Amino acid sequence: MDSTRKIHTTSDIRIQDRASATICGADEIYSYDENSVVLSLCGTRTVIEGESLRVTELSVENGRISLAGKINAVICEDEVPLKKGFFTSLFKGKA
Repeated sequence: MDSTRKIHTTSDIRIQDRASATICGADEIYSYDENSVVLSLCGTRTVIEGESLRVTELSVENGRISLAGKINAVICEDEVPLKKGFFTSLFKGKA
């Protein structure tokens, strides 16, 4: 198994009626609960805030995540240093 993690060069966030979202190009998920999902997209810390959020699909191979629930905000934080997250081992060498 390759010990290097691939950082995606492109990402895509699609939100449908604020009720669901599909994210492509996720490098890593740091945390999630019913109010927020914190992840890395192309090396940028991204926070999706909402209500009753749940992960409905997770594809480690291509960095695809689908969410359901009310989407309130998407925040991209370029200047925030990234820390190793809970799902590091899932994404390590898989993306």
